[in-house]
Amino acid sequence: MNYELKDVVFPVDKYTEQTNAKLAETYGVQPQKPTLDNSSISKMAGSLKCFDESHHSYTAFSETMQGIEATMPQPKKKPVLTDSDRKLIDTLISPNYPALAQTDAINIAKADSRLAEILSLDERYGAGVRKALGEVSDNE
Repeated sequence: MNYELKDVVFPVDKYTEQTNAKLAETYGVQPQKPTLDNSSISKMAGSLKCFDESHHSYTAFSETMQGIEATMPQPKKKPVLTDSDRKLIDTLISPNYPALAQTDAINIAKADSRLAEILSLDERYGAGVRKALGEVSDNE
């Protein structure tokens, strides 16, 4: 675990808090991460020290998590597309240009295995995606 100073959010000044409140009130957005008080920062720093690799607790925690991961069941594959899946595909890929859409589907499938599973079930892009992913796995 590597944490850097940029990962710690320090309390903001009064002006920033007022600006954020105004943005939240007017536009419904909160542009900054939640702030931490000095006590929280101190506790976090102590926790990071406890999980330093030189301490036994880090090794024990890591081994426990790996053991849990090994015993977890693999997620089941989707049998069919849902309406939400079809809407997601239509949002990601414009069907107006079929050749470009097929290329986009293949590129998306290569980039993300979860989307590859969904795209392989779609009747428009499934064959091309399965073929492209088959070629990738054969070449590796």
